Amino acid sequence: MAFRGHNFIWSRFNPSWLEDGFSSDELVEILRNHIETVGTRYTNKTLAWDVVNEAIDDDAESSIRKCVWNNITASDASPDDYTNYIDLAFKVARSADPFAKLFYNDYNVASSEGWSAGKSNAMFDMVKGMKDRGIPIDGVGFQLHVGTGYDMIEGVKKNMERYHDIGIEVHITELDLACENKPEENKNCVWGDGAQQQQAETYAALLQACLDSPACTNFETWGFSDAHSWLEDGTHPLPFDENYEEKFAVESMRQVLLHS
Repeated sequence: MAFRGHNFIWSRFNPSWLEDGFSSDELVEILRNHIETVGTRYTNKTLAWDVVNEAIDDDAESSIRKCVWNNITASDASPDDYTNYIDLAFKVARSADPFAKLFYNDYNVASSEGWSAGKSNAMFDMVKGMKDRGIPIDGVGFQLHVGTGYDMIEGVKKNMERYHDIGIEVHITELDLACENKPEENKNCVWGDGAQQQQAETYAALLQACLDSPACTNFETWGFSDAHSWLEDGTHPLPFDENYEEKFAVESMRQVLLHS
């Protein structure tokens, strides 16, 4: 069974020895060895790889998040000339697994409007630049860890459209809709039939947006049951409850699929 590879390179949860003061050339070899070892092992088994995860800084909207991989300096040496570690990672990933599609994945980027516009635009500019430089990137992942009252569907549609215009696929990769106090939406969510219906409508709207867009070719929730979620208990983020019973979201998405 084919699966999604998540992920080759991330700024977080790296082994402590990676911070031991390696030179740029040494980090290049570490990155290359890691991607080649894992990528070649699973060649022909993966549908897609999230090559780099969450590299864009939340606060400095046009910059790359500070991490050890930033110590890799640009190189114009053939064949792997690169501007930064992200370019390099995608080039090595293409060589390691030439059959899988290669994705950049991030959060707070799905809508090109509203509170996520700054980071969303920074990601689009980064990906377009990669495309223009000939970096082998096939698509982007919208994580969508948001609330039951997420109301920026139109911004998501517009964002998908502009990626389609530059030949980039969109995958919804980590969707969950939590009933919790988020600063951006549903500040006072109290779980009950009303919140569950709101959640169902949002799941359905996002699925419909994906189906309607020629760019969107994948729709994944970040788990399926509230019994096993990375979020706190009581946030009820997934389509099935803690007893594996269907919530309203399941039927709402079923109806979208039946009528699309």
